[in-house]
Amino acid sequence: MSKTGLDPADAVAIAGFLAVVLVALVWDSVRQARENTPHARIRRRALDLTEANRPQAATERADKSAAVRPGNRLTLQLRARGNMLSDKGGPWGVPLLAAGMVLAALVAAAPVLTLHLSPWLLLPGPAAAAALAGWVGQMLIVGRYRQRFLQQFPEALDLIIRAVSAGVPAHQAIQMAGEEMAPPLGREFARMGHALHLGMDPEDVLDAAAKRIGIADFRFFAVCLQLQRETGGPLAETLENLAHVIRVRRDTRLKTRALTAQSRAASKVISLVPFALVGVLELGNSHYLDILFYTLTGQRLLWVAGGLLFLGLAIINYMARLEI
Repeated sequence: MSKTGLDPADAVAIAGFLAVVLVALVWDSVRQARENTPHARIRRRALDLTEANRPQAATERADKSAAVRPGNRLTLQLRARGNMLSDKGGPWGVPLLAAGMVLAALVAAAPVLTLHLSPWLLLPGPAAAAALAGWVGQMLIVGRYRQRFLQQFPEALDLIIRAVSAGVPAHQAIQMAGEEMAPPLGREFARMGHALHLGMDPEDVLDAAAKRIGIADFRFFAVCLQLQRETGGPLAETLENLAHVIRVRRDTRLKTRALTAQSRAASKVISLVPFALVGVLELGNSHYLDILFYTLTGQRLLWVAGGLLFLGLAIINYMARLEI
């Protein structure tokens, strides 16, 4: 009787296909969940409120975007991303990110060269490592900027409230906050104050700042100022209520980080277990894992295991983040 069954290479290919399908399904569910979060709904409502009364500006932007050639869109996107990283990461943000990407590519290429693995891994491995390092570095830069901005924002609102209560116009109060507060909030408010002092439209200044900063709490501030300009009313009282809401959101955010600290630490420890086991086995018997490193089937299994490990860490971090 002849044996029946799948060839090992076919089994690995089927497993890789199923992993890709699983990743696509999980990514689609995560994307839909993020679109339905309160943060996303509030942001859409805020954008609708700020853009509802400006059809002419929207038409002009649409015409400009339509006039851009497809070949230049990638250049414009890269330039915008570089400007964003320079604003949020400071003068050393982009150089450090580039150095981290190069270092990750070299680290990924070292095992391929030293262990004499398949040369087909020399191109996708370092490229994937550099892309992953760039994404992680960008998330760290944006997260650090967001954390520092939110720490300063309630104090800046208190300063603006006191200035407005004393009879100072709103644009001068914003400029005072930019001069008194430290970066990054001071830099952003100083930029807004200078633009308002030059006579630019407040709606354009607030919209540009909200898009540049990219934080929902500041979007609330921009919407409050725009609604107050259109409907009137006591600005100081409105900003006091907003400052209270922002403080409650900050306290809740810190509380959620404390409650999810254990799960985030456990995920990092679990992710290190496979590497620790490989190191122990290599020290005990250096030829025990040769079937994984020096055979095509073993290398495919390592790629599948690495992808599943990264997918699991991404899901755990997303579930433990609890953005508010």
